[in-house]
Amino acid sequence: SVPSDTNVAKSAKTTSSGNETDAMAAKYAVDGDNGTRWSSNFVDDAWLLVDLGKAYTINKVVLNWEGAYGKAYKIQTSTDGKNWTTVKNVTDGKGGEETITFDATKARYVRMQGVERALPYGYSLWEMGVYEATKVETPIFSIPSGTYSKALNVNISSNTKGVEIRYTT
Repeated sequence: SVPSDTNVAKSAKTTSSGNETDAMAAKYAVDGDNGTRWSSNFVDDAWLLVDLGKAYTINKVVLNWEGAYGKAYKIQTSTDGKNWTTVKNVTDGKGGEETITFDATKARYVRMQGVERALPYGYSLWEMGVYEATKVETPIFSIPSGTYSKALNVNISSNTKGVEIRYTT
């Protein structure tokens, strides 16, 4: 599956472990405005949780960090908001805009769970986007399968936008 272009976290309900100030509340990480942000309290074990409102099959999260970013953090998912699965454990966060992809998973709740801050401040996100997985259409081969007596070139394509094709012979 490939990620869709639609951010299903935009304007979703959010909660966090704490905010630096009310002007940097969790809701600002999903408001679609790169001029507002969520900033956590100044601890390593801080988190931001997004409630998508219903379950989606997702496979990508995009974090747009302000200067204070996560050096190490986990992207976690849940269907009930109580039991969490780590879908990506990031240990070398670079800041800026980070795109995290993972195997498609069903989730209503998505959490950025901080492990280690890069700076002494809190974690600070301009935006956190969550993207639904799109089913990939069956690849198209330029020649039918079979046995051939000489080498032939085979073209493989897909009608699914953004797909990456990998093959083994």
